[in-house]
Amino acid sequence: MIARWGVLLALAGWLGMPVVARAASLMEMHDVAFRFSDAVIVGIDNLRGVLLPARAGAVPNFDRPDSMVIRISAARVTMGDGTLTWLLNHRAFAYPGSPLSEIRVTSTPGRVKVQARLKKGIAVGVELEGTLAAHQGKIALTPTSIKANGVAVRGLLDLLGIELAELIQVRTERGVAIAGDRLILDPQRLLPPPRIEGAVTAATAESGRVRLSFGSGVAARPLRPAAAGGYLYFRGGALRFGKLTMHDADLEMRDGDADRFHFYLARYARQLVAGTARVRPNGGLLVTVPDFDRLAKPKRP
Repeated sequence: MIARWGVLLALAGWLGMPVVARAASLMEMHDVAFRFSDAVIVGIDNLRGVLLPARAGAVPNFDRPDSMVIRISAARVTMGDGTLTWLLNHRAFAYPGSPLSEIRVTSTPGRVKVQARLKKGIAVGVELEGTLAAHQGKIALTPTSIKANGVAVRGLLDLLGIELAELIQVRTERGVAIAGDRLILDPQRLLPPPRIEGAVTAATAESGRVRLSFGSGVAARPLRPAAAGGYLYFRGGALRFGKLTMHDADLEMRDGDADRFHFYLARYARQLVAGTARVRPNGGLLVTVPDFDRLAKPKRP
């Protein structure tokens, strides 16, 4: 399969792709379950933006998610409660001396509940329930109810003038901050690589998940007309995967059916090896791969 890819890319270059790449690739995703890690899956209804190298002069490398930046201009995405729970436990509050542990997120239409253990002298069970909204390009959870060991304490906090920040000390570099009584989550810092850049413009809670809009929310006309089903598409710039580099990229990846495309960047090579590729008349590549969750598990040696 790798040899076949080498032949295809050599042929693509022969068909006229320039050697020098632009700094960024236009990118588009539609109906994709994008895996950042085993535990972090983001449902992408649609996304338009550019793919940039994380370091000037470098090339985005599929084998190194930290080598690339996804700059979003418009997108509508969803995050399930399981993903949010993992991010809070293993990213936002995963450091020595963290005040919160055993965090669990539960979403219902219009409401989000966060339950956790607060270490403040003794361990206290806390529960925050409230509404979501966009706030300065991030996600804001505004509590309408705060409980400690099952007892409502919101009125006491207001009476004593104690803000949420005085109860829960956080580290903003990990994607969580406090603004007044609001808990602020920053997807740009919260998610694992590849790093994303983009302003959240809407946030709502649904059953078992949170829906987010970035920018205008809805992408304009597709970069290329595509068949039904999920896909990723890159145009221009340079992309590297394995030992191969594609210049003036024209690359479409899809799963070949009409349902959501499950793509795992950190394990993309397994999908490529199990897939097929063909060169389009303009030198672009169409890659058809199986969904990641349908791949057979590798056999142990």
